[in-house]
Amino acid sequence: FYAGDGSGGQSGNVWRFRFAADAPGTWSFRTFSDVEALDGHFGWFDVRPLDGNEAGVYRLGRLLPMAGEYYLKFVDGPSWIKSGSNDPENFLGAPFDDPGPAFKRTIVDYLVSKGVNAQYMMTHNVDGDARDTWPWWGETAVEAKANHELFDIAKLEMWEEILSYMQRSGVVPHFVLEDDSAWSGYDHRLYYRELVARFGHHPALVWNMGEEYDESYTSSEVTEHARILSELDTYAHPVTVHSRSLAV
Repeated sequence: FYAGDGSGGQSGNVWRFRFAADAPGTWSFRTFSDVEALDGHFGWFDVRPLDGNEAGVYRLGRLLPMAGEYYLKFVDGPSWIKSGSNDPENFLGAPFDDPGPAFKRTIVDYLVSKGVNAQYMMTHNVDGDARDTWPWWGETAVEAKANHELFDIAKLEMWEEILSYMQRSGVVPHFVLEDDSAWSGYDHRLYYRELVARFGHHPALVWNMGEEYDESYTSSEVTEHARILSELDTYAHPVTVHSRSLAV
């Protein structure tokens, strides 16, 4: 993914990848790109075995659906039963942006003290409910819509800092990728690709395609969106969707 100047600045020439190994040992990599400067880079690195001192979910392996298991299960640990908070769903957005990551860490600490192991959070609620959370460049929803192919690097780095803290604390992010009745005119594949590239390395997270999806999409459309996301996510994190609303 494009990382700007490498320190949160929007302009620069830094590109990064984030990787989570399935096993210890020596791993190799090579880049393939139609941009000459990014193509043909290769190298090796070593991944050490777990030593038992890893914090949070890092000692348990990836959280996945397992054959024959009713609940999600950590590859190297127990089954996982969600005990989570669905509020505030705009956990990643304002007013929390003002105090910054430190305040969000305080919230995570409080949730952990109460036995909570998951947090439901929107990554996009433009034209939805709170209307304060999006990954795109822009101070306002109007600007975010106009820039939906340009991501806010500083904001997404702040999200990464918070998500890493959640993983170390044993809290699983339940990403809701679109609020109910939110704006749907963005490039879905590009949006999913950016989130996977930046956050897919975390061992324990759940992708939720959208809240009350039938307010904006048909079943076929949301199934196609889930297929695209799953195709992009090499780590095969669980993918779900908010249950359909019922007419009364």
